[in-house]
Amino acid sequence: MSYWGRTPDYKAIYTLDDVKGLPLLEDCRTTACIGGWTCHLATEDEITGAVSSYNLSDDDLNEPAILSAALLVRGAGDVTELKKASSSLFYVKNWPHKERGTYCESQTAVERKQVVLRRMESWAKEIEARQSGE
Repeated sequence: MSYWGRTPDYKAIYTLDDVKGLPLLEDCRTTACIGGWTCHLATEDEITGAVSSYNLSDDDLNEPAILSAALLVRGAGDVTELKKASSSLFYVKNWPHKERGTYCESQTAVERKQVVLRRMESWAKEIEARQSGE
């Protein structure tokens, strides 16, 4: 998760333009994290809506972490809140200790993907719990 995507020749991908150019759907050897997939699968209308909702700058728009958070998180006040809300999903170092350990101990890509999917599910529940508690 220290990269947004990686091509079969192990070239790391960091910008939205690079992410959009990845052959994620056609090439199973190309990988991307949650934020990369979010940016890759988003439509132009969804991206335009996220940009306008949070008044994202050109720099923000080309940063997959910020853009994917804007696409996934509704109701954040600004870019800082987007980063805070999404850090527990996008960055392994910010995951709960147990989930981080399970991810790091995973032996195969399949095991890591399963851990990531569980983290996504837990993250969604955490967001819902915070919203219902407010």
